[in-house]
Amino acid sequence: NGWTTAFGAPAALVEGTLRLHIYVDESSVEVLARDGLAVLTALTYVNSANNGLVLFADGTVTVKHLEIYALESIWTEEAVAGTQAIWDEVCLS
Repeated sequence: NGWTTAFGAPAALVEGTLRLHIYVDESSVEVLARDGLAVLTALTYVNSANNGLVLFADGTVTVKHLEIYALESIWTEEAVAGTQAIWDEVCLS
């Protein structure tokens, strides 16, 4: 399909450590290294049954700290209804 399955960017270590913030949702992945000095953004089109994440690096890596948070949807019922109303108006115009 021509889509890249893995990609990366160089990010220098500070005192042997690399701080990453990784955001994953149903259709995108964003990685911020060193508080945003290096940023990767990707659209993803995956099977919803896939529920894993793989991190890789050149050499040996030790994860010193990991926190995982579930993100809640921003789409309230009112927002979805409003979006549909706007879409219907655009389609009918």
